[in-house]
Formats: sequence, C-alpha cells, structure tokens
Amino acid sequence: MSLDMMHYDSIEREFSRRRSRGLKLTESRRAEVHNAHPDIRAIDEAISSVSVEEATSRLFNNKDTESGDFHRRIDELSKARAELLVKYGYGADYLDPVYQCPRCKDTGFYRGARCSCYNRALAELLYNDSGLSKVLDSENFDTLSFRYHSPGFIDSTTGKSAREFYEQAVTTSKAFVDKFGESYNNLLFYGKTGTGKTFLTNCIAKALMDRGHSVIYAGAHDFFRKLADERFSSEKSGPFTRVIRECDLLIIDDLGSEMTNSFVSSELFALLNERNLKQRSIIISTNLEFGKIASVYSERTFSRILNNFVLIKLVGDDIRVQKQYDTTSKEII
Repeated sequence: MSLDMMHYDSIEREFSRRRSRGLKLTESRRAEVHNAHPDIRAIDEAISSVSVEEATSRLFNNKDTESGDFHRRIDELSKARAELLVKYGYGADYLDPVYQCPRCKDTGFYRGARCSCYNRALAELLYNDSGLSKVLDSENFDTLSFRYHSPGFIDSTTGKSAREFYEQAVTTSKAFVDKFGESYNNLLFYGKTGTGKTFLTNCIAKALMDRGHSVIYAGAHDFFRKLADERFSSEKSGPFTRVIRECDLLIIDDLGSEMTNSFVSSELFALLNERNLKQRSIIISTNLEFGKIASVYSERTFSRILNNFVLIKLVGDDIRVQKQYDTTSKEII
C-alpha cells in the first residue's frame, strides 16, 4: 500500500479531465440549443450583456447602480430561459455547467478542505495498488455466507454458538453501514485467526465505497511502517499521514501483527484521539484476546477502545482450514 506524489499527480490529471469533459459537454449543449432555438440564444446573450454591465459598473465604482438590480434582471432572464427549455423538451437545468461532483465543481476542494470525492479517488488508487479491489469482488455482503460458522461450536465462556456470534456481527456491521455519516461509531473485531473478521471489514469497506465514502484499508504491519517512514523523514506529516486523517473510514486490519514498540503504542493512541475528536470512524480487527490489548499497547489505549468502540467477538474453527478441507474433499470425490 503506497502513496506518493505520483498518486496525487494522477488524481490532479483526472480532475483536470473531469473539468474539461464538463466544459465540453456544457458548450456542446449550448451550441445545440442555440442553433435550434434563437430565442434562447437571445436570452443568453442578454444575460452576458447584463453581466458585463455589472462588471463595468463595479470597475468604475458606480454607486448610482444597485448590484441587486443586476441580479434581479439576471434572475428574470434565467427564469425565462428555464421555461423555454422545458417548453422545448429539455430539462430546466440543461444549460447549467456540468460537474461530476456538484459539491466541489470538480476542483477536488470544498470549503478549504479536500472534497470527499477527492479522498475517494485517493482511496480507490490505494485499493488498486494493494490489489484489494479484486478481493472486494468476492468479499462483500452479497457473497456473505454462514456456512462455516457452526451452530454446534459453543463458546465455553458465553454458551453462545459460533453461528450466533457471526449473525450478531453481521447485523452490527450492516447497521454500521446504514447509519454511517448520521451517527459516529467505531468497531473492534476480535477473535482467533480465521473466524471471519477481515471478511466483515471488507464487506463494510465495499458497501461504504459504493455509497461514495472514502475508505482507507491497511494491514497493521504496513500501516505503522508507513507512519514511521514519514515521522522519521524530513516531512513529519506526509501524504500518507494526511490521507489517514481525512478519510471517512480508516480500517486497521490484524492489529498486533506489527512489531509493537513505544512508537506504535503512542501513534495508535494519538490516532484514536484525533479521529475521535473529528468524529471520524475507525474499524480495527485483531487476533489478540481483548484483555491483552492493555498489556500489548497501554492502559490508556485500552480505555479509549473500551469507551469508544463497539466490541464484536467472533469464535469458531478456522474458516481457511474448513475451506481447504472442502476443496480437498471435492478433489477426492
């Protein structure tokens, strides 16, 4: 999972292409309508004339002319044009500028910050680089199955079956997606290897990306290595740091697989704090027993997770082993 100036250059070029396509489409529509309907062309020429008149008035600071008068005249002309467009079978906004993202008008920035469409473009580049885009084709809510979570596997601590744990985890995951952006929540999936934690995080990632949210996924080992690379370089807050701060959802998979040290512990705590203050969600999956998080990282990190995360436990036999057994059985048959 890499992120460098090539990614940003690629995105800038893409946004430039979007603006160019939108401008060409707008100009094509205007030429089409003007050629077919001279009365609409006349209105557009009148709008341009009033706009020039207003600009000239401002240039020479003509206090005798109210700016509101210009706006009123333009509004009246625009209304007349919209009525004619509808009369001739077009939409009322057919001649309005065309943008793929009306929010930022295809600039990539909105109110002084990166627009969600820009962050989504970054996330998609990262997914493509990591190969996760292919994974999401097969690991999503549409392909989800309860086949490998046995109702006969009983957790000795709770008395609940692996199937019951997984059904509850799926329900919680879908609720997280449905309420995303309306309420602030974080999820922690924990349990032994092969119980379906990563699969569910991928399901959530796919569902939210399909809805237009920017999602960044990182395995814990690569995540903290990339952070360290930027922290100990001349650029303390590089592009990777910025994008994990700004994305709508950050997923850290397999926490505990990294080389844990004081740097990792402090960065994890700082990240939890910062995203909590900004009300930006995190999903963490780990093979660690929940109680061991405090000893591996710190009591304060454990406290943040305990108070700010929905805890989702998964149990059962290793799904990978079960799938391998199924494959072997089919080959024998």
